[in-house]
Amino acid sequence: MTAVPATTVVVPDLESEVRAALGGVVDPELDEPITDLGFVRSIRVDGADVEVHLRLPTSFCAPNFAYLMAADAQDAVAAVPGVASVVVELDDHSDSEIINRGLAAAAGYRGTFGHEAEESLDELRATFRRKAHTAAMERAFVANGQVQAVHEQLQALDSKATASPALATALRDVASKLSPLVEGEGEQAPMNLSVLGSELTALQADLEGSDAAPTAPQRELYATDAQRLERALQAWSQLRNDELPRLDAALKTARLPALHIPARGEIAAHDAGQSREMP
Repeated sequence: MTAVPATTVVVPDLESEVRAALGGVVDPELDEPITDLGFVRSIRVDGADVEVHLRLPTSFCAPNFAYLMAADAQDAVAAVPGVASVVVELDDHSDSEIINRGLAAAAGYRGTFGHEAEESLDELRATFRRKAHTAAMERAFVANGQVQAVHEQLQALDSKATASPALATALRDVASKLSPLVEGEGEQAPMNLSVLGSELTALQADLEGSDAAPTAPQRELYATDAQRLERALQAWSQLRNDELPRLDAALKTARLPALHIPARGEIAAHDAGQSREMP
């Protein structure tokens, strides 16, 4: 008789699942996950019951801003399979008592703040979505300005590297890793910062020119571009922190000045350029 191998049933760690769900909740102005920003103070799991405590950097940030993140966190955790009940509380905020009472009673934004709530929660989300979009455009603008400046410096250094094999190698390494951030068009250039900036600018112009709420295709396009931008920014950060110091060392050995990465104020505004048609 052939023995049947035992099967291992992997039971998901509910706390890990909850934390992953909270990673989908973003600071509505910075457009970054609250888990990355350190806003999740604690997670307590008791069977199928979950309690989450949030703490923002300042106790006096806007109540609507604080409520939105707490409500989104509550919704995200409630959607995790296996969770039976959710308590989300905001700690050490000037309106913690009001917000926590409203969340516990499922009173909604207007039910929580009463006459002080000038907008509905959907209108509030739209307001912060516009702010997040503007922040994304700014990040793309600064990173693209820095990347283009480095790209131009690399091109200028090509002729000076012939006498130094080590410098020539370092230049080729940086240029190859910089290439996805500066070259290509459309879908063939998912991390081209200039293209991303153009698309975000065009989408912003589209949204500002309409009184209607963003359409589903517009929201989908923004979400896709935001993901592409995040990958591009991560690639630029890694290149800047890991590769450029090595190139600067090779430049120093060759008695050449280090690369200059411009600050925000040194980057000149430029035309948005061409972008694909907005939905």
